[in-house]
Amino acid sequence: MKKKVVIAISLLVVFGLLDKAFHLGEGLPAFTAVLGLAGGFLLFVLAKLFVSPLLNRNEDYYESGRNNK
Repeated sequence: MKKKVVIAISLLVVFGLLDKAFHLGEGLPAFTAVLGLAGGFLLFVLAKLFVSPLLNRNEDYYESGRNNK
């Protein structure tokens, strides 16, 4: 139970700091463009990590179910 509380408080602190950083960065030119590019790249990497193992098959995937006579 204590571990969950520590994780929750840590996440709140991290998100609070990120919120402050984003508000400070809004004044910079092209901040939203760079943020969008970073977000898109992050989505691509996460999708590759999670979806790739689901879609990859062994080399003999289609041959393993056949009776080779």
